[in-house]
Order: sequence, then structure tokens, then C-alpha cells
Amino acid sequence: MSTLVDLPDALTIRHLNFHLAATSSSSGRGINGREQIMFAENRYWTATMTLPVLGQASAMLSAAVGDELCGRAGVLRLAFANLGTLGGGGCSELAELYAAAGVSDDDVARGFLAYSDGSHFDDDTGFSLPTFQDPVVAADVPVGQRQMRLDGYLGLFLARGAFFSINDFLYRVWTNDDGLITFNPPLREAVSEGDEVRVIFPRTRLRLSDDDGWQTFIEYMRWGRETSIALEEVFDR
Repeated sequence: MSTLVDLPDALTIRHLNFHLAATSSSSGRGINGREQIMFAENRYWTATMTLPVLGQASAMLSAAVGDELCGRAGVLRLAFANLGTLGGGGCSELAELYAAAGVSDDDVARGFLAYSDGSHFDDDTGFSLPTFQDPVVAADVPVGQRQMRLDGYLGLFLARGAFFSINDFLYRVWTNDDGLITFNPPLREAVSEGDEVRVIFPRTRLRLSDDDGWQTFIEYMRWGRETSIALEEVFDR
């Protein structure tokens, strides 16, 4: 079993770019100039993570993370801001969520949501106001599928191109129709009703693309200049 190393919170990420790599094949162009491309679902995530200029303590911590990874033998688990979607760890405000969910100022002042006709429960309460809470899987879905329904406000408003993760497997949204999402890549493993879907800081597991890929650059009397690290998806669980 590979050593699992969580990226320490003290190490901030300046840039993090994910690319879904694919390998297709072709026998070349025929005499009519046309070409047939053959594709099997073999895609996997690659990532480039850039650490900013680091202070002394952070540079020392970064070097220690590299030691612990043991080259490509270790697995790095990292959570990242899911920018561009509600609750994704950026600058989302509760007011934005209320507006998207159609919550009125009266609802906020009352502290709960009433039925559409204005009535409420017998104890003079109603439905809870929306909160920033990760959604869950609404129904069982087998491995290899590209569509599922999410239960929860953040699933309902999950933006196209935004990420989510389940059991540290990473996915990116292609479409969202009122919580019925289509995504890439297909499910790495089957999911069950009630499984957590991480929209707030999705999390994934990666390993170095090269044994020497984690090297913290330390110059005399200067600590940790900006460093880019190439990573690849890990399938083992």
C-alpha cells in the first residue's frame, strides 16, 4: 500500500491546472484522405501544481513533503478551491445562494421557507434555509456511467466546468439539468445513494510524474522560489 500524504494546509497553492489526458490511435489517412480515429475510455487526470515563493518554515515543510512521498511511490492527497461555482471555496456569499434558490428577504427574516401557498408547519416553522453543505448522491449509480442526480442545493447549482469528487476520485461537470449532472471522466467506481459529493474543496489523489518531481528550490539566504510540480491520477484505493 502506498504512503498517503495529505498536502499540509500551511502549503498554499498558487496555480493548479488539471488536464484529462487521452490516448487515441489511428492507422493513418486512407487514399481518400480520410482518417478513422479509434478511442477507448482510457483517460486519466494530469495536473500541474505551482507553489508560490515560500518563507523559511514553508520551504522546510515543502522539502519534508517531498521526502515523505519517496518519489513516485507515495500518493499526494490534496483539496483545492472549486472556483466558479457556488460554495466552491472562493468568495461565494450566502446571499448568492439565497438568490439562486429564490429565497426572499421575508424568508430570511422569518428564518425558514414556507410552502408555496405561504403556509407552514403546525409548530409555526418551515423548511430550513439553504446552507453551504456538500450534496449527496440521490440514487445508486454503477461504475462507468457519466450521469447521476445530486441531492442538495450545491449540486443543483453546480456550474458547468466545475469539479466535484467522490472518494477522492475527481470529475468535471459537462452539463447540469436541475441537479442531474453529466460529467467526465465516467465513474471510477460505483456510488450509492447518500454518498458524499465534495463540491466544497473537492479532493483527489495524485502521484509525481517523475521520481525527482518534487524539488523545493532554496537559494542562499532566500527560501523556496516558485516551484511547479507535475502529477498524475492515482486509481488505487
